[in-house]
Amino acid sequence: MNEEINHYLAIDYCATGEGRTIYLLIARSYTDPEREMKEKVGDYFGIGIENLTREIFFERYGHLVPEVVKQMSDKDSNAQPFNFNFFQEFHFNYS
Repeated sequence: MNEEINHYLAIDYCATGEGRTIYLLIARSYTDPEREMKEKVGDYFGIGIENLTREIFFERYGHLVPEVVKQMSDKDSNAQPFNFNFFQEFHFNYS
């Protein structure tokens, strides 16, 4: 079994009247994933970054991540590419 080489970051923001916004980032460990996430979402949302284990990340947000991304980010998978970066924004508001 190989050592984990990915970072699993999430921001889960919700506010009354604004709805809920979830940002997800999976990136290789040789990048600076927190800086990359802040560059994508800005300082306001960037304060809520959580750096999670793979297990917790997929437990909370796995239903939002495409199956191919799950496979490519699995350290024991033969489908894991050398360079890997996945970013997703999901927003909804019922008001």
